[in-house]
Amino acid sequence: MKEFLIYSNRCFVKKQLIGATLHIKGKNIFKIYDGKKELHGIPFLDYENRIVMPGIIDAHVHIN
Repeated sequence: MKEFLIYSNRCFVKKQLIGATLHIKGKNIFKIYDGKKELHGIPFLDYENRIVMPGIIDAHVHIN
């Protein structure tokens, strides 16, 4: 998937957990929408209550 949307009720954006949709193009975050946003023709992944933290890497997992 080169372009897709990820939604979660708990996205960590601007130092708070909010409902947001991340628009991913390639390997980058193209845009962050407030709330749930589906766009015609773009795959939509609903992560429900899972926490999504854009730009955060779990150092324990990725460095070890």
